[in-house]
Amino acid sequence: MVAMLSHSQTLVCNWDGRVETWTQGMERLFGFAPAEAMGTIARELLHSEFPEPCPVILATLRRDGQWQGQVRHRHKDGATRFAQESWAVQPGLDGVASSLMAAVEDQTAVKRAEEALREANATLEARVEARTAELMAVEATLRQSQKMEAIGQLTGGIAHDFNNVLQGITGSPDMMQRRVDQGRPGEIGRHLASARRSVQRAAALTHRLLAFARQLPLDPMAVSLDKLTAGMEELIRRTVGPSVQVEVRLGDGLWLVWCDGGQLENALLNLAINARDAMADGGWLTISTGEVHLSAADLAGEDGTAPGAFVTVAVTDTGAGMVPEVMAHAFEPFFTTKPIGQGTGLGLSQLYGFVRQSGGVVRLESAPGRGTTVHVFLPRHKPAEKAQDGDGAGDVVLLAEDEQGLRQTEAQWLRDGGRSG
Repeated sequence: MVAMLSHSQTLVCNWDGRVETWTQGMERLFGFAPAEAMGTIARELLHSEFPEPCPVILATLRRDGQWQGQVRHRHKDGATRFAQESWAVQPGLDGVASSLMAAVEDQTAVKRAEEALREANATLEARVEARTAELMAVEATLRQSQKMEAIGQLTGGIAHDFNNVLQGITGSPDMMQRRVDQGRPGEIGRHLASARRSVQRAAALTHRLLAFARQLPLDPMAVSLDKLTAGMEELIRRTVGPSVQVEVRLGDGLWLVWCDGGQLENALLNLAINARDAMADGGWLTISTGEVHLSAADLAGEDGTAPGAFVTVAVTDTGAGMVPEVMAHAFEPFFTTKPIGQGTGLGLSQLYGFVRQSGGVVRLESAPGRGTTVHVFLPRHKPAEKAQDGDGAGDVVLLAEDEQGLRQTEAQWLRDGGRSG
């Protein structure tokens, strides 16, 4: 016989399922008085709507002599009740199994609480999902707003700079025509030089925009970053001036990178100028090179860059540093913290585009009052075996350009250089 559960009531049935013992506690649980329950089939009295466990209970009792589990019951008033029951075979005085005894404990309140908790959890999960979706929508809207702001800033900057350039380009020919009409052709040269300077400014601006867009025509070659940095040390010292102390720390110089050396020189010079401008009262500028291995985890978020060996150059200043809000926009085109007329806002964006186009990454470290470090990582280059080059005799140049005027000019330039196109 199974031990009674705490606060449980007793039910005894014969093997046919007829009630032999029905306590007042059972009456309190299910509403049926002993006179109503005695002699009835328990299954019909309590399980008429939920008969499914009865065959299982009987089969288990015949095999194992005991069974326990949770069962649904019908209260006298028609309500559903849940009970935890432990059934056991009760032997008679002659030792032969004659009846079945159950300890019954009401679990309705517990069951209702569990259902309420599940409903509350489901409601909470639904609210969390809805709130998460709402926040994601807000975040997407914010990102779109930031993109549009960046595009507006880029468009405004381009329009402003190109408007100034176009004024110089269009104004100079007008002045040259006026001097010709006035019979003063000797003064044309000054205006021609002004137009040429405007064209050069437009070309430089286009060059920087192409670098930012990673569509800059590059002339890559095997470059030793150590040798290139060492070769620029004197130029950098003269550029930053005597108030800035320059320290160059070179690595072993064994690894090469495959990039446009001229673009890399321009990038280092621009970084040195930015560092100088950040140290109004002078300071230290440190340029260091090295070799590192970057894993996939190190390059998380850098799409298009494979893990592996990289050559790095870091430019560090002891200037004012940047707050996080400024750092977040540092690589955007036309974004600058310099006074009007002292910067185009394209230096870092050009560096970023050039490095990314070369397969590398750029990292920025800065804090107010602690200076700034710009890290440039370029993939290591392993030179292949050299092939035999021809002498170039009989080469043919194919000129492809959809703009007729530009095509004619370039063709003439090639002819003047001794080649036919």
